[in-house]
Amino acid sequence: MAEAAITMPIVLLVLMYGINVSLVSHTALVAANAASYGARVGAVTKENSKFWAEAAARTALGANRTGGEFDAPSAQVADVTGGVVVVTIHWKYPSIFYGLCDLVGGGENCPRMFEGDAVSVWKKEGW
Repeated sequence: MAEAAITMPIVLLVLMYGINVSLVSHTALVAANAASYGARVGAVTKENSKFWAEAAARTALGANRTGGEFDAPSAQVADVTGGVVVVTIHWKYPSIFYGLCDLVGGGENCPRMFEGDAVSVWKKEGW
């Protein structure tokens, strides 16, 4: 019984860490896929590419249910054939270990939110 009392908290912490890392990775992947979809739509659209790239990225983000937060997609478009379409999405996901960091003395070094930017670049197509 003493062995279980010692190992169970460690096993649970490792399990919680694995769950948190997988959810953060999923949030980052959703943002990357939405940015790629938006950039692709902006690359094949003839007129008003910036609007359509941002709208497509927002639609792709809305179709996925994650616990993460996403800022509004921003697109930069060179509206010439061969120009580039760049879609950027900033994402955030809360850390479930933030509350535990105070217990072990690492409160200011522990992130409250994991965050990053998903960037996708496509060349503008022309006909």
